[in-house]
Amino acid sequence: MEFTHRRRGLLRRLTSYALFFLGFVQPSGAQEEGRGTLSNLSLLDALVNESAVTIIPEFQRLKFSQFGIQLAPTDLAPFFRNSLIHTFTTNGFRVVSVDSAPVLQITIRNGGVHFPSSWKSGILGSRLAQRVASVEVSFFLDPLQEGTLVFARNVSKEFSDTVAVDAVDDLRHPSLALEQGDLPSEGIFSGVLEPLVLLGALAVGVFLLFTVRS
Repeated sequence: MEFTHRRRGLLRRLTSYALFFLGFVQPSGAQEEGRGTLSNLSLLDALVNESAVTIIPEFQRLKFSQFGIQLAPTDLAPFFRNSLIHTFTTNGFRVVSVDSAPVLQITIRNGGVHFPSSWKSGILGSRLAQRVASVEVSFFLDPLQEGTLVFARNVSKEFSDTVAVDAVDDLRHPSLALEQGDLPSEGIFSGVLEPLVLLGALAVGVFLLFTVRS
């Protein structure tokens, strides 16, 4: 009788460990919290604008109340121009035609979105990935007088969060090559060993169940 009781206790412990390992009971909700829902474009747009906000205090001391904006590369202008104008105007500047005022040249370089790592939130859980968005933005103020550069700054910004792998395609913008980062491969554990571990754990559970009952 005592031996049977011990075996039942062992079965309960093994079952608890198996459920814990397989993801029915998560050890922590940390990986599930804070999933990114902003699109990749929205993240990059926010980083570009944070770069502009960084240089504004120093820029204000130059006493240029108005200027034009030229954004490079030109194919990125439609994605970031309007929000940059909004950032400068809400901080007291007036953005006008480049033909009638000093020109603030803004160049976005070394930017993009990539996914350096991925993991499963338990064997039966969803697959998550780390998303890293980064930009380097150069600001050059070129007055109307040719050859008299009065302001030049480089600003780098980076942001990291966690996203669901199933949602990655929905977070991408089809026309923006800057943010088309590739996901890392699942690896041999997720692709081959993970199902074998699951089947093995289930087999052990069934064996122990029938052994105790007998």
